[in-house]
Amino acid sequence: MKTAPAIFGALIAVGTFVSSAIAVALVIIAWGLWIIRRDLPPVPGVILSGAVALSAISGAVPAQTLFLALFILCLVTVSSRIERDINSFFVGLLAGIGSQLYVLVIHAGDFRPGGLSLNASQVAQVGLMFWLILPAVSGRLQLAGYGAAALQLGIAVSRGPMAAALAYLIMKPSKVRALMFSGILISFLFFGTLQGNLHRVLPESISQAAGVRAELINGGELTWTGYGLGGYIEATGQDRPHNVPVLLAYELGVFAVVPAGLFAWAVWTRRIPADAAITLLLLWQLVEEPAGRIEGILVTCGVLVALWKRQVQPQLE
Repeated sequence: MKTAPAIFGALIAVGTFVSSAIAVALVIIAWGLWIIRRDLPPVPGVILSGAVALSAISGAVPAQTLFLALFILCLVTVSSRIERDINSFFVGLLAGIGSQLYVLVIHAGDFRPGGLSLNASQVAQVGLMFWLILPAVSGRLQLAGYGAAALQLGIAVSRGPMAAALAYLIMKPSKVRALMFSGILISFLFFGTLQGNLHRVLPESISQAAGVRAELINGGELTWTGYGLGGYIEATGQDRPHNVPVLLAYELGVFAVVPAGLFAWAVWTRRIPADAAITLLLLWQLVEEPAGRIEGILVTCGVLVALWKRQVQPQLE
């Protein structure tokens, strides 16, 4: 096992905890700056972080936006420079998420476990990250990763990530993937019954949540340079829309075309698999954490690092 990919995987996993996100971001910034002092950062990272930095021009919290721009630059830099050993990276992810899994299982009835994830949706998004990554790893790691995915998607009882997981199955069905989703669904139903949260999947609850989210989507005002990444709440005094593209339009303004264009380029050039890309796009219509929150950015990074131009293992296809 190679050390650097494993450490990076562990950092990404621990960084999804709200209690340690800032500390992990500072470590990644230091790591990235150490690389940049002797080597140029990758062009996509410069373009993306530049767009974020420009959104600070009229941003509600410029210092926070500039910090996120530096963090994104260093995150992309480290991601592109570490040795390409997906199994080592995945071992680090599993090791880093271990403490969270333990607490989640012990306190399965807690909707927002203190000090760990931002909320139940974030827990489920980490579980979805593991499931999306599975085709890139081999051997027993697939089983361990599947256990992490099933536990987190089940314990969270969160509708959006589960809908994305179902879409992932439908887009590229196979017997193995169907069996895996069945296990995830059993975990979802078990923990939902244990917590008394299964009412969240009833039509009435979904309709009510959709109404609230529709109001949030129309809560801001579009401007040329945006509110600055991470500045929506300070600028509007309202909760963030649970829709990543809409939120980025509010926070980045015209510069939102940059992350959209980079993602489209990655899909078009087959740097990331189409089924994983579409799953992420669907997820982003239902959540807000991947935009402007370190914890959510790290989840997306974990998927992209693992799947970037990877060969899919035959066991899962």
